[in-house]
Amino acid sequence: ISSAPIRRLFGGVGTSKLDTIHLNHNGIETNGDRCISDFLAANPPLRILSLIGNELNDDDALRIGLALQSNTNLRFLDLNNNKLTKRGKLFMYHQSILGLSTSYLSTLKSTVEANLNTVSGANHTCKIDGICEALMNYRDKSAKWNRSRKLCWLLGHRYLEGCNITQLESEFSEDSIGLVPHVLACINTYATDYDSVNARSEFMPERQCLSVLFEMVRDWKTPELYQFYQT
Repeated sequence: ISSAPIRRLFGGVGTSKLDTIHLNHNGIETNGDRCISDFLAANPPLRILSLIGNELNDDDALRIGLALQSNTNLRFLDLNNNKLTKRGKLFMYHQSILGLSTSYLSTLKSTVEANLNTVSGANHTCKIDGICEALMNYRDKSAKWNRSRKLCWLLGHRYLEGCNITQLESEFSEDSIGLVPHVLACINTYATDYDSVNARSEFMPERQCLSVLFEMVRDWKTPELYQFYQT
């Protein structure tokens, strides 16, 4: 199917009210058209979009990944069996799930160096099938939980590499001292969710959660935080 009927579908009257769209095995090619990504970027109430077995390519994936950063309603996107390369899947994953653009990725030695604010601005509601399984959003969890999980993963890996406090100091200026409790709370939110035991053990055991919390309370802005709340 060419981009013309797809454009009519995603830009048509009534489409903005749909809850589920299945367009599997239709040979869809966008030919550079942004109708799907523009539709998703507008944050319609659509919760499920299945595009299995079409002709979507890496450029389509990157555009959709970027669109998902401003989408909080879509819960599931299936891109299995399209023309995505391994590189395209990786770029889409970093763009949508971790909020890391291709240009930003080129400046990092590893994703552990990613900025907390950048990761915080990623999509935390949509599970994407067909690109990557690692650190993927959970459909049955809230955006807050998924976000906390990613930030915990990032803080945990930084802790293991001994660069947590240095990174935090560079990310949070004196004017943002009020954000410190929220960073600590994200660890607590994830670590105390008893339904997440299996998921947590994959990348941040409970003992490591405590180690990260201890390091941050000991070394990161504790005196400043005390003074902040005394004024």
